[in-house]
Amino acid sequence: IGTAMLAYLYIGAINLPGNVQRRRTSEDILRMREFFVENDIISAEVQKVHESGELALQTRSARYGKLQNGVLVSLPSVYVRRQAQHLVTLPQIGVMVVLGNNGWVWVCAPPKVAGSGRQETLNFSQMDVRYEQVSDALRERICRVRNA
Repeated sequence: IGTAMLAYLYIGAINLPGNVQRRRTSEDILRMREFFVENDIISAEVQKVHESGELALQTRSARYGKLQNGVLVSLPSVYVRRQAQHLVTLPQIGVMVVLGNNGWVWVCAPPKVAGSGRQETLNFSQMDVRYEQVSDALRERICRVRNA
């Protein structure tokens, strides 16, 4: 998250696969590593800042989830303007950009909606969130946006 303090993502603060809304069970806790593991790059929002400075994160909205098939760019946070929509698709280039308020920018291939082959930019709950082979042409476009 780009800070010296720790951040936590509790099981109750994530969307379950299929966007299921139910009480989290001990089985969900045991399966947490199927959703996220250490060093995964995710898009999340800060739910709460504790008095000790630790952060509680959440990915309960469909706008947040695991980020894959792209590259992370770090820049000073003053260059990222605060705005309502931080997921930007560049249709002429065919690349999606996730702008983080912490100055981290994720440049990637737009994820596809599960089962349709259609590309989407907003709803992570319906997307295929898995690694896939990125073509050389798309990789070059991602690199060009990263270097811009």
